[in-house]
Amino acid sequence: MFTNKSVLITGAGSGIGRAVALSFAQAGADTILTGRREATCEETADLIREATGKHPLVVACDVSREEDVSHLFSRLDAQFGALDIAFFNAGIGAAGRISEQELGDFQTVFKVNCIGLWLCMKHCLKRMEQQGSGVIVNNLSVHSMRTIFEGTAAYTASKHAALALTKSAALESAAYGVRVNGVAPGPIMTEMLVQSADTVGGVEGWASRIPQGRVGQPEEIAAAVQWLASDAASFVNGAILNVDGGFLAA
Repeated sequence: MFTNKSVLITGAGSGIGRAVALSFAQAGADTILTGRREATCEETADLIREATGKHPLVVACDVSREEDVSHLFSRLDAQFGALDIAFFNAGIGAAGRISEQELGDFQTVFKVNCIGLWLCMKHCLKRMEQQGSGVIVNNLSVHSMRTIFEGTAAYTASKHAALALTKSAALESAAYGVRVNGVAPGPIMTEMLVQSADTVGGVEGWASRIPQGRVGQPEEIAAAVQWLASDAASFVNGAILNVDGGFLAA
């Protein structure tokens, strides 16, 4: 399905990023894996090599640093020459009420979730617009749609900003043959979910909020990302696909 396609995944060292990377590689794509921790991306690369025999390009990158993002795309240019698909997935959270949160914690969330996304799209869109093709899928979260519960102001605000960036990029780049969409996962069984689970009564607490009665799996997000990146979604642009078990419908 994606044979001879190059796919960049940020935050590829675990969770959703790892699942997306593995799914694209299994569908024939050549993958570029990046994250702040090179070791975890190498673990993802090992899984891809074992499953497919392919050898991903692994590049350490802090998406909030433009010099890192510039280096990433230089490495990508040298090895592939073109980029067909990008899944921008890197993101962090920081719990805290607005009246109690430290400025540095708030800024750190925005540096990764908003500025980091902007930097990645900036460097990616330059290349895709020049080549006249390409697809970007951004990982946004249901928090980009509404405030879920208190104590998540920094994360929720950053994801609202990421949603606006996604739609702006779709509008700006459509004439160049580039599509930009987003996927909005609900609670997904990842390390980040487990770390935040105490605020809602554990994983079971999350599950009780979802009409389908369970949290999602990273592979279910990977399937949605693949569809958005495929030719089957060729007229889908500026859209946000909720993958949340009915969470936002409740």
